[in-house]
Amino acid sequence: MNLGIDITFLDTLDEKQGVNRYAMGIINELSNTNKYKIQIYTNQKIYKDAKKKFLSKKVNVYQLNPSYKIIKKIFYFFLIFLGFFNIYFFKLHYLFINLINEKEKKFIEDKSDILIFLNAQDICYNFNIKTIINFHDLLHKRFPNFFSKKDLILREYIYRNSSFHSDILIASSFFMKREFLKFYYFLKNKRIIIMREGINKKIFNLQNVIKNKNRKEEFIFYPAQLWYHKNHLTLLKAFKIISLKQKKLQLILCGSKKNNFLNILNYIKLNNLQKRVKYLGNISQKKLEHYYKNCLLVVLPSLYESSSLVALEAITMKKPVVCSNISPMLELKNKFKLIYFKSNSPNSLVKSLVFVIKNKKKLKKYCRYNYKNLNDLSWQKNTLVLQKEILKLTKN
Repeated sequence: MNLGIDITFLDTLDEKQGVNRYAMGIINELSNTNKYKIQIYTNQKIYKDAKKKFLSKKVNVYQLNPSYKIIKKIFYFFLIFLGFFNIYFFKLHYLFINLINEKEKKFIEDKSDILIFLNAQDICYNFNIKTIINFHDLLHKRFPNFFSKKDLILREYIYRNSSFHSDILIASSFFMKREFLKFYYFLKNKRIIIMREGINKKIFNLQNVIKNKNRKEEFIFYPAQLWYHKNHLTLLKAFKIISLKQKKLQLILCGSKKNNFLNILNYIKLNNLQKRVKYLGNISQKKLEHYYKNCLLVVLPSLYESSSLVALEAITMKKPVVCSNISPMLELKNKFKLIYFKSNSPNSLVKSLVFVIKNKKKLKKYCRYNYKNLNDLSWQKNTLVLQKEILKLTKN
């Protein structure tokens, strides 16, 4: 079977970003099964890197070159203008995208029997082959104040038409399935499957990381891009409180500069935390593993997540996880022992952090317990759900 996978939404193949690790996890596992002939569809920006990355695998990589780029920009300007007055033409968007991307549609249909989109897309909506799509989040519906009006309008068009015209939707948690049905009522009759994110122990390999025995300071680690919903400010407020008594404790942050960067930087400066809080920016995979291995704990204060990839990575490195009590994290209660706090409460987070600091021996048992249960969330097991759906589509 010829199985197409669209990754045109990616700007880079750097697996430090969670969405990239998700994409590579699925591609690697499906290409290892020998059941499919894999075709990867990329944009011009990542085409050469993708060719190199998949050179050793039985994967064909194709670059899509969308037509009528200027006309498309003018059309979207028209939609955005009307969107400011809450006027939407979803059918018009559907027809226009199909019309200008007719060549890409035929190209994909000639090479693939089934097409998987790993994010919302505007390549085409009227494929004659079966399509499966994954939404990593519906953040624009839950927290519209985190987006510009322009981005809200564009996301609404693309997400709505992507979901409505796909055969199967993938949700990475039960929470995300509820989000789909809450915000897009028309999906109630759509097939929605739960496929959780997996963990690749070859990438996060505990044995390959050296423990830094010479480090005197203990530190809390939070790897996340600096988006509003990652909730860095609640973490900083909690750290300011706890640092008054824990004189050697540090907080280490890493990830790309995003829309909350300046607020985070200003808070650190205004509260004289420069010596206690270190922002590393983007770091290499090797350094990421190093900080996982040598930290006291990993903290996840996020206000919104579709699933829990960072938590799984921390568990792989046998570290305690302190996380906000949002739904995707609470879904892990049955498998893992995590320490929860109220998502927008610095005081609640302080209590959880103090618990970890005062109960290091007890937390080691938690870590061993969590690590043993990781095998249930490997990419190999998780993608079996997807492979069953692919098999059903081929029989229909």
